[in-house]
Amino acid sequence: MRTPIETKQTVDRAAFKQFEGESILIVDDNAINRKLLLTLLDGSGITAVTAVDGLEALQRLQEAPRKFILVLMDVNMPRMNGLETTREIRNDPDLRDIPVIALTASTSPDEVEAIVQSGMNAFLDKPINISKLYRVFEMFAPYGIARKENRSVPTPDGEIFDPKQGLEYSSGNMQLYESLLRDFLETYETAPESLKEALAVEDYDTLETIIIDMEGISGTVGARRLHDAVVQLHRAINDRDRAAIDTAIDRMRAEWKRFARNARAYLSS
Repeated sequence: MRTPIETKQTVDRAAFKQFEGESILIVDDNAINRKLLLTLLDGSGITAVTAVDGLEALQRLQEAPRKFILVLMDVNMPRMNGLETTREIRNDPDLRDIPVIALTASTSPDEVEAIVQSGMNAFLDKPINISKLYRVFEMFAPYGIARKENRSVPTPDGEIFDPKQGLEYSSGNMQLYESLLRDFLETYETAPESLKEALAVEDYDTLETIIIDMEGISGTVGARRLHDAVVQLHRAINDRDRAAIDTAIDRMRAEWKRFARNARAYLSS
């Protein structure tokens, strides 16, 4: 992810109870930053182990390779920084699947690219608050190493929603795929209504803007029938056929509901 994790949610410590009993690793050379993160998780039932640099982090991970459901990793540290540490994690067969989330105060394009290339899954920009931290757990903790062996993947209706296709586009990276799927569900939930509003004023530029992105991403996440409906709608928009656009939007809305029902059941299982 090349944009920082953000949230519109307002949460408190009680929201973390679903992860009670799990363990995470916090890696940061700054004692104040470690204290902040520990305080945010205080009373949650989550065990937070700390390390002051990458070398200590690797030691903690290698001592108990299936203990932690995710790692919060500062980027800039002495001895071994977060980028080097993450590369070591990705090269270790026992650790490579654990989600690693960067902690950084710098979000310059070069820094973000370095984070992505190191193998980190996403990044939190400082200052960190409880809502941002909860969003990290919501997105990545359910798929960490500690739970991976017990995770079962349901089989949705493949004509409506095919996660195997989505995983292929995500190079088999489950964390990446399910993160994209959640983002797609959240971002385009109101797309049919937005399209109807744009059509009412014949705003074809807005229609095309919405549908172009949706066309590519629906295919990427494996929303098969929805993708077909979006392609049909795109053709109608290109033809400036208002009646056909209206009909295609109605079809897309129906397919969206079927897809969202299947996708949410898949994610919650």
